[in-house]
Amino acid sequence: MVTLRHILLLLLIATRLHGQAYSPRTQIRIIGTVHSGNSQLSYRNLYLVIQQYKPDIILYEQSTRYKNIIGIRTAKALHISKPSIEKLSITKYKKNNKKCIILPYDTAFTRRKYIKNYIKLYNSLYNKLDNAVMTTDDSLLYSKHIKLRNNYYSNINNQNLELLNTIEVYSMSDTLNEQGNRIVLPLAKKYLLDTLLINNYETDLQFWILRNNYMVSQIKNYIEVYEGKKILVLTGLNHKYYLEKYL
Repeated sequence: MVTLRHILLLLLIATRLHGQAYSPRTQIRIIGTVHSGNSQLSYRNLYLVIQQYKPDIILYEQSTRYKNIIGIRTAKALHISKPSIEKLSITKYKKNNKKCIILPYDTAFTRRKYIKNYIKLYNSLYNKLDNAVMTTDDSLLYSKHIKLRNNYYSNINNQNLELLNTIEVYSMSDTLNEQGNRIVLPLAKKYLLDTLLINNYETDLQFWILRNNYMVSQIKNYIEVYEGKKILVLTGLNHKYYLEKYL
């Protein structure tokens, strides 16, 4: 005998199944970029990809909210400022897509100062390792690392957006990061006397992991908040392997 209770239960199940069948899926796409662009990659190339994907949400590698800067492209053309290709392409896309939400996902730090110190730190470390007298085995291990490093940065400087985002290219940064801890740091401790330099390098390796973990956490939060939306993550190519792996 079918009771009112049975009918209500069937209606409840049907309603839930209907909701599940038509609930919109959250879409997420991660694009690795070179912030300054290169000979094969400009903000126009990146803009075309963004325009094709038509995201509802754009997540960009900053720690502060996006602010529109009037005349940003003119300022770049006149060499008044050096905005990233992400900033330029986002500004253009936002102008034509007012409803698009642009959000930051990076941790807060003094970016320009960090980049300046980073370049100085790594140049100094590698210059000293290049001149260190190593055993044959250590020398071969180090040479193999340098070859991979040079190959990776050659790709960054000369490849277009599509090729940069192939796993063959961006996974190199994963290997280089792993080798930083497994090869470069032990060699530095073994052959270099500059303990401050070594400690700064080790601290930067640790910061890199913490920073990437924070990025993943932030993006996961946005995915929950904006369920059912098309989300585009713009990130420096060095971060892409980490985001792909943990998202």
